[in-house]
Amino acid sequence: MVRPVRQEEYIHDYLLEDSSVALGFRRLTWKVPLRFENEIYTDLHYSQVLQDYLEGKLLLHYNSELEQQVASLAVFQHWARGAGSSPTMQELMSYTPQPVVQLVNPQIVQTRVTRQLQNVNPLGKTAAKIRFIEHVTQMPFFGYNVYTVQRIRQPGIPTPCFVGVNWEQMVVADDKSQTPYCVILLKDLQKMRTLQPIDDTGVPGLEMNYGSAEDPKTLWFELHQAKELYHTIAVIIEEADTPH
Repeated sequence: MVRPVRQEEYIHDYLLEDSSVALGFRRLTWKVPLRFENEIYTDLHYSQVLQDYLEGKLLLHYNSELEQQVASLAVFQHWARGAGSSPTMQELMSYTPQPVVQLVNPQIVQTRVTRQLQNVNPLGKTAAKIRFIEHVTQMPFFGYNVYTVQRIRQPGIPTPCFVGVNWEQMVVADDKSQTPYCVILLKDLQKMRTLQPIDDTGVPGLEMNYGSAEDPKTLWFELHQAKELYHTIAVIIEEADTPH
């Protein structure tokens, strides 16, 4: 199970000698503007957005310029590695999000990458990471914590879909077109609970009650990271209610 550690918790209570618990750093909310003040700050954010991008959690604009988007971000990744020559096809595929690999023409992407490398002065590693992050912040649903939903009890919403949570709302959207099906403001969330799998082949669920007393609503869905999503939402709400 994955869950955030709250500010008042002592992390050494969870780090066991048998290494069965791992601690990672991850930004959950993106209210504060990014400031690339030093290399460590840049590296931490680059590592997070790069992983999310390659896993398909940062959604590209699926249009006629998809190959160009992939090519530009591949160039920044190539420079961030300190590589000089044009990337091989294998390297190029490693720079491309897994859900997008089947949607682009690799030859077109490689041609555009080669052209950019020939016509643009190369950037240093840190500068390339900053440019990559700046481009990624323009993507749909940047700043959301994204999870894939296997099943949802809501008429008119096909699955699989995804749910994204940021500091103010939760969005249920199509996993390809990014069309929002449902938006829930976190301030309207009344309570939530995790659900056990229905059977041995099922996955955990999350039930959310929201809305007003006059118009109560319930959303229920199944996803593998149900507990992680539950704790993530809880921490975000707690942080919003905590005076700074």
